[in-house]
Amino acid sequence: MSDAARSAVAFRAASSRRRIEALAGARMLVTSRALDWPGLLVERGVNTGWDVDGVTVDAHYFALNLDPTPLPVLVRDPGHTRVETLRPGAGWFCPAGERFSHKVDVSCHFVLCTMSPPAFARWLGLGEGEPPPPLARRYNVRVTALGALLRVLEAEAANGGAGGLEFIDAVGRALALQFVQQFGVGETPARGGLSATARRTVLAQVQAHLADPPSVPALAHAVGLSVGHFQRAFRASFGRSPVQQMLAWRLEAARRALLDAPSVSTVAATFGFADHSHFTRLFRRQFGVTPGAVLGHARGSPRDDTRGGTAGGGKQPG
Repeated sequence: MSDAARSAVAFRAASSRRRIEALAGARMLVTSRALDWPGLLVERGVNTGWDVDGVTVDAHYFALNLDPTPLPVLVRDPGHTRVETLRPGAGWFCPAGERFSHKVDVSCHFVLCTMSPPAFARWLGLGEGEPPPPLARRYNVRVTALGALLRVLEAEAANGGAGGLEFIDAVGRALALQFVQQFGVGETPARGGLSATARRTVLAQVQAHLADPPSVPALAHAVGLSVGHFQRAFRASFGRSPVQQMLAWRLEAARRALLDAPSVSTVAATFGFADHSHFTRLFRRQFGVTPGAVLGHARGSPRDDTRGGTAGGGKQPG
Protein backbone atom coordinates (compact mmCIF):
# COMPACT_ATOMS: atom_id res chain seq x y z
CA MET A 1 0.00 0.00 0.00
CA SER A 2 1.38 3.44 -0.92
CA ASP A 3 2.09 6.00 1.81
CA ALA A 4 -0.70 8.20 0.42
CA ALA A 5 -3.21 5.40 1.09
CA ARG A 6 -2.03 4.82 4.67
CA SER A 7 -3.43 6.60 7.69
CA ALA A 8 -1.37 9.46 9.11
CA VAL A 9 -2.97 9.24 12.56
CA ALA A 10 -0.34 9.10 15.33
CA PHE A 11 -1.35 5.89 17.15
CA ARG A 12 0.96 4.60 19.88
CA ALA A 13 1.22 1.57 22.13
CA ALA A 14 0.20 2.83 25.56
CA SER A 15 2.84 0.77 27.37
CA SER A 16 5.90 1.70 25.28
CA ARG A 17 4.79 4.89 23.44
CA ARG A 18 6.04 3.17 20.27
CA ARG A 19 4.37 4.43 17.07
CA ILE A 20 2.14 1.75 15.53
CA GLU A 21 -0.12 1.45 12.49
CA ALA A 22 -3.41 0.75 14.17
CA LEU A 23 -5.21 1.33 10.86
CA ALA A 24 -2.88 -0.94 8.87
CA GLY A 25 -5.86 -2.63 7.20
CA ALA A 26 -7.44 0.65 6.14
CA ARG A 27 -7.16 2.38 2.77
CA MET A 28 -7.43 6.18 2.83
CA LEU A 29 -9.53 7.65 0.01
CA VAL A 30 -9.11 11.26 1.15
CA THR A 31 -6.47 12.68 3.49
CA SER A 32 -5.22 16.12 4.47
CA ARG A 33 -1.76 14.70 5.25
CA ALA A 34 0.01 16.67 2.48
CA LEU A 35 -1.81 19.91 3.33
CA ASP A 36 -0.07 20.16 6.70
CA TRP A 37 -2.94 21.86 8.50
CA PRO A 38 -1.59 23.07 11.88
CA GLY A 39 -2.77 20.59 14.51
CA LEU A 40 -5.59 19.12 12.41
CA LEU A 41 -5.91 16.01 10.26
CA VAL A 42 -8.92 14.60 8.40
CA GLU A 43 -9.12 11.27 6.58
CA ARG A 44 -11.85 9.26 4.87
CA GLY A 45 -11.30 5.61 4.17
CA VAL A 46 -12.38 1.98 4.21
CA ASN A 47 -11.22 -0.41 6.91
CA THR A 48 -11.37 -4.19 6.60
CA GLY A 49 -11.32 -4.68 10.36
CA TRP A 50 -9.98 -3.23 13.59
CA ASP A 51 -8.39 -5.09 16.48
CA VAL A 52 -6.21 -2.98 18.76
CA ASP A 53 -5.18 -3.49 22.36
CA GLY A 54 -3.82 -0.79 24.66
CA VAL A 55 -3.59 1.95 22.05
CA THR A 56 -3.50 5.72 22.48
CA VAL A 57 -3.65 8.64 20.05
CA ASP A 58 -1.44 11.70 20.39
CA ALA A 59 -4.37 13.93 19.47
CA HIS A 60 -8.09 14.16 20.24
CA TYR A 61 -9.72 11.63 17.90
CA PHE A 62 -13.22 11.51 16.45
CA ALA A 63 -14.39 8.94 13.86
CA LEU A 64 -17.76 8.74 12.14
CA ASN A 65 -19.53 5.65 10.73
CA LEU A 66 -20.42 6.43 7.09
CA ASP A 67 -22.07 3.09 6.33
CA PRO A 68 -25.88 2.77 6.08
CA THR A 69 -25.77 -0.05 8.66
CA PRO A 70 -24.89 -0.05 12.38
CA LEU A 71 -21.29 -0.83 13.30
CA PRO A 72 -20.73 -3.00 16.43
CA VAL A 73 -17.52 -2.21 18.31
CA LEU A 74 -16.24 -4.56 21.02
CA VAL A 75 -14.79 -2.32 23.74
CA ARG A 76 -12.37 -3.95 26.17
CA ASP A 77 -11.87 -1.71 29.19
CA PRO A 78 -10.06 -2.96 32.33
CA GLY A 79 -12.44 -5.30 34.14
CA HIS A 80 -15.28 -4.69 31.71
CA THR A 81 -16.02 -5.74 28.11
CA ARG A 82 -19.05 -4.48 26.21
CA VAL A 83 -20.35 -3.87 22.70
CA GLU A 84 -20.94 -0.28 21.60
CA THR A 85 -22.97 0.03 18.40
CA LEU A 86 -22.35 3.05 16.21
CA ARG A 87 -25.50 3.90 14.29
CA PRO A 88 -25.21 5.18 10.70
CA GLY A 89 -23.89 8.71 10.93
CA ALA A 90 -22.78 8.27 14.55
CA GLY A 91 -19.22 8.23 15.81
CA TRP A 92 -16.91 7.79 18.76
CA PHE A 93 -14.52 10.16 20.49
CA CYS A 94 -11.31 9.57 22.41
CA PRO A 95 -9.32 12.31 24.19
CA ALA A 96 -5.62 12.62 23.43
CA GLY A 97 -3.52 10.13 25.35
CA GLU A 98 -6.37 7.95 26.64
CA ARG A 99 -5.85 4.21 26.29
CA PHE A 100 -8.44 2.06 24.50
CA SER A 101 -8.85 -1.50 23.20
CA HIS A 102 -11.30 -2.26 20.36
CA LYS A 103 -12.30 -5.00 18.00
CA VAL A 104 -14.44 -4.63 14.86
CA ASP A 105 -15.03 -7.73 12.74
CA VAL A 106 -16.67 -6.14 9.69
CA SER A 107 -15.54 -3.81 6.95
CA CYS A 108 -16.56 -0.19 7.41
CA HIS A 109 -16.44 3.15 5.67
CA PHE A 110 -15.46 6.05 7.92
CA VAL A 111 -14.30 9.64 8.17
CA LEU A 112 -12.08 10.72 11.06
CA CYS A 113 -10.31 13.77 12.33
CA THR A 114 -7.62 14.40 14.91
CA MET A 115 -6.87 17.66 16.73
CA SER A 116 -3.63 18.14 18.64
CA PRO A 117 -3.87 19.43 22.23
CA PRO A 118 -1.97 22.66 21.37
CA ALA A 119 -4.38 23.38 18.50
CA PHE A 120 -7.34 22.58 20.78
CA ALA A 121 -6.08 25.08 23.37
CA ARG A 122 -5.38 27.68 20.69
CA TRP A 123 -8.84 27.42 19.14
CA LEU A 124 -10.47 27.68 22.57
CA GLY A 125 -8.52 30.87 23.22
CA LEU A 126 -6.78 29.52 26.32
CA GLY A 127 -3.96 31.58 27.78
CA GLU A 128 -0.45 30.30 28.32
CA GLY A 129 -0.43 27.74 31.12
CA GLU A 130 -4.23 27.66 31.33
CA PRO A 131 -5.43 24.05 31.63
CA PRO A 132 -7.80 22.85 28.89
CA PRO A 133 -11.23 21.52 29.82
CA PRO A 134 -11.14 17.77 30.48
CA LEU A 135 -12.77 15.56 27.85
CA ALA A 136 -14.22 12.05 28.10
CA ARG A 137 -14.35 9.10 25.70
CA ARG A 138 -17.82 8.56 24.23
CA TYR A 139 -19.51 6.21 21.77
CA ASN A 140 -22.51 6.35 19.43
CA VAL A 141 -22.33 10.14 19.25
CA ARG A 142 -24.69 11.52 16.65
CA VAL A 143 -24.47 15.31 16.58
CA THR A 144 -25.40 17.07 13.36
CA ALA A 145 -22.86 19.85 13.82
CA LEU A 146 -19.97 17.43 14.41
CA GLY A 147 -20.82 15.34 11.37
CA ALA A 148 -21.20 18.44 9.22
CA LEU A 149 -17.84 19.83 10.33
CA LEU A 150 -16.08 16.55 9.50
CA ARG A 151 -17.64 16.45 6.05
CA VAL A 152 -16.62 20.09 5.47
CA LEU A 153 -13.03 19.20 6.37
CA GLU A 154 -13.15 16.14 4.16
CA ALA A 155 -14.43 18.19 1.21
CA GLU A 156 -11.72 20.80 1.81
CA ALA A 157 -9.04 18.10 1.84
CA ALA A 158 -10.42 16.55 -1.34
CA ASN A 159 -10.29 20.01 -2.92
CA GLY A 160 -6.62 20.44 -2.08
CA GLY A 161 -7.18 22.97 0.71
CA ALA A 162 -8.52 25.64 -1.63
CA GLY A 163 -10.05 27.63 1.23
CA GLY A 164 -6.67 28.26 2.81
CA LEU A 165 -5.56 28.19 6.43
CA GLU A 166 -7.93 30.98 7.44
CA PHE A 167 -10.84 28.73 6.50
CA ILE A 168 -9.33 25.78 8.41
CA ASP A 169 -8.82 28.05 11.40
CA ALA A 170 -12.53 28.93 11.41
CA VAL A 171 -13.62 25.29 11.13
CA GLY A 172 -11.07 24.30 13.78
CA ARG A 173 -12.50 26.78 16.25
CA ALA A 174 -16.00 25.44 15.66
CA LEU A 175 -14.81 21.85 16.03
CA ALA A 176 -12.93 22.59 19.28
CA LEU A 177 -16.06 24.17 20.75
CA GLN A 178 -18.10 21.12 19.73
CA PHE A 179 -15.58 18.84 21.43
CA VAL A 180 -16.02 20.78 24.67
CA GLN A 181 -19.80 20.93 24.42
CA GLN A 182 -20.25 17.27 23.50
CA PHE A 183 -17.40 15.56 25.37
CA GLY A 184 -16.53 17.96 28.21
CA VAL A 185 -16.55 16.48 31.70
CA GLY A 186 -19.12 18.06 34.03
CA GLU A 187 -21.62 20.78 33.20
CA THR A 188 -21.16 22.42 29.83
CA PRO A 189 -22.81 25.55 28.52
CA ALA A 190 -26.09 25.28 26.66
CA ARG A 191 -26.29 27.38 23.48
CA GLY A 192 -22.95 28.96 24.31
CA GLY A 193 -23.90 30.08 27.83
CA LEU A 194 -23.71 28.59 31.30
CA SER A 195 -26.08 25.79 32.17
CA ALA A 196 -28.89 26.50 34.64
CA THR A 197 -26.99 24.60 37.34
CA ALA A 198 -23.80 26.55 36.66
CA ARG A 199 -25.67 29.87 36.81
CA ARG A 200 -27.17 28.96 40.18
CA THR A 201 -23.75 27.94 41.47
CA VAL A 202 -22.18 31.20 40.33
CA LEU A 203 -24.94 33.31 41.86
CA ALA A 204 -24.73 31.45 45.16
CA GLN A 205 -20.94 31.82 45.30
CA VAL A 206 -21.05 35.54 44.58
CA GLN A 207 -23.98 36.29 46.90
CA ALA A 208 -22.21 34.50 49.75
CA HIS A 209 -19.04 36.58 49.31
CA LEU A 210 -20.17 40.04 48.19
CA ALA A 211 -17.56 41.82 50.33
CA ASP A 212 -14.76 39.66 48.91
CA PRO A 213 -15.93 38.26 45.54
CA PRO A 214 -14.51 34.92 44.42
CA SER A 215 -11.88 34.98 41.71
CA VAL A 216 -12.75 34.03 38.14
CA PRO A 217 -10.59 30.85 38.35
CA ALA A 218 -12.41 29.86 41.56
CA LEU A 219 -15.82 30.29 39.90
CA ALA A 220 -14.67 28.37 36.83
CA HIS A 221 -13.48 25.52 39.04
CA ALA A 222 -16.78 25.51 40.94
CA VAL A 223 -18.72 24.81 37.73
CA GLY A 224 -16.17 22.44 36.18
CA LEU A 225 -15.00 24.63 33.28
CA SER A 226 -11.66 26.04 32.18
CA VAL A 227 -11.13 29.73 32.88
CA GLY A 228 -11.30 30.72 29.21
CA HIS A 229 -14.38 28.61 28.55
CA PHE A 230 -16.07 29.94 31.71
CA GLN A 231 -15.42 33.55 30.74
CA ARG A 232 -16.94 33.08 27.29
CA ALA A 233 -19.93 31.16 28.64
CA PHE A 234 -20.46 33.70 31.42
CA ARG A 235 -20.52 36.59 28.94
CA ALA A 236 -22.97 34.66 26.75
CA SER A 237 -25.25 34.19 29.78
CA PHE A 238 -25.04 37.63 31.40
CA GLY A 239 -23.83 39.97 28.64
CA ARG A 240 -20.77 41.09 30.63
CA SER A 241 -17.45 39.70 31.76
CA PRO A 242 -17.42 38.00 35.18
CA VAL A 243 -15.54 40.92 36.76
CA GLN A 244 -17.97 43.50 35.36
CA GLN A 245 -21.05 41.49 36.35
CA MET A 246 -19.81 40.74 39.86
CA LEU A 247 -19.22 44.47 40.36
CA ALA A 248 -22.76 45.18 39.12
CA TRP A 249 -24.17 42.64 41.58
CA ARG A 250 -22.19 44.16 44.46
CA LEU A 251 -23.37 47.65 43.58
CA GLU A 252 -27.00 46.53 43.36
CA ALA A 253 -26.73 44.85 46.77
CA ALA A 254 -25.12 48.01 48.15
CA ARG A 255 -27.92 50.15 46.68
CA ARG A 256 -30.50 48.07 48.48
CA ALA A 257 -28.50 48.23 51.72
CA LEU A 258 -28.42 52.04 51.55
CA LEU A 259 -32.18 52.10 52.10
CA ASP A 260 -31.60 51.04 55.70
CA ALA A 261 -27.97 51.95 56.46
CA PRO A 262 -26.43 54.33 59.00
CA SER A 263 -23.93 55.78 56.51
CA VAL A 264 -22.43 55.49 53.05
CA SER A 265 -19.07 54.52 54.54
CA THR A 266 -20.65 51.60 56.39
CA VAL A 267 -22.13 50.23 53.18
CA ALA A 268 -18.87 50.76 51.31
CA ALA A 269 -16.99 48.75 53.93
CA THR A 270 -19.67 46.04 54.08
CA PHE A 271 -19.41 45.35 50.36
CA GLY A 272 -15.63 45.52 50.12
CA PHE A 273 -15.10 48.89 48.43
CA ALA A 274 -11.81 50.60 49.17
CA ASP A 275 -13.27 53.79 50.64
CA HIS A 276 -16.15 56.26 50.45
CA SER A 277 -14.91 58.04 47.32
CA HIS A 278 -14.15 54.81 45.45
CA PHE A 279 -17.63 53.49 46.23
CA THR A 280 -19.24 56.81 45.23
CA ARG A 281 -17.42 56.93 41.90
CA LEU A 282 -18.45 53.37 40.92
CA PHE A 283 -22.00 53.83 42.21
CA ARG A 284 -22.53 57.05 40.23
CA ARG A 285 -21.23 55.37 37.07
CA GLN A 286 -23.63 52.44 37.55
CA PHE A 287 -26.81 54.26 38.63
CA GLY A 288 -26.36 57.89 37.60
CA VAL A 289 -26.74 59.12 41.20
CA THR A 290 -24.49 58.99 44.24
CA PRO A 291 -24.93 56.68 47.23
CA GLY A 292 -25.31 59.75 49.43
CA ALA A 293 -28.31 60.84 47.39
CA VAL A 294 -29.91 57.40 47.74
CA LEU A 295 -29.28 57.38 51.48
CA GLY A 296 -30.64 60.91 51.84
CA HIS A 297 -33.74 60.01 49.85
CA ALA A 298 -34.32 56.97 52.06
CA ARG A 299 -34.17 59.23 55.12
CA GLY A 300 -36.41 61.81 53.54
CA SER A 301 -33.71 64.48 53.27
CA PRO A 302 -31.14 65.41 50.60
CA ARG A 303 -27.48 64.67 51.31
CA ASP A 304 -24.15 66.12 50.31
CA ASP A 305 -22.87 62.90 48.79
CA THR A 306 -19.33 64.17 48.27
CA ARG A 307 -18.55 65.00 51.88
CA GLY A 308 -21.11 62.77 53.57
CA GLY A 309 -22.97 65.63 55.26
CA THR A 310 -26.45 67.08 54.84
CA ALA A 311 -27.17 69.73 52.26
CA GLY A 312 -27.77 72.19 55.07
CA GLY A 313 -24.27 71.70 56.40
CA GLY A 314 -24.95 69.53 59.49
CA LYS A 315 -22.29 66.85 59.01
CA GLN A 316 -23.19 63.23 59.60
CA PRO A 317 -21.19 60.01 59.19
CA GLY A 318 -21.13 58.94 55.59
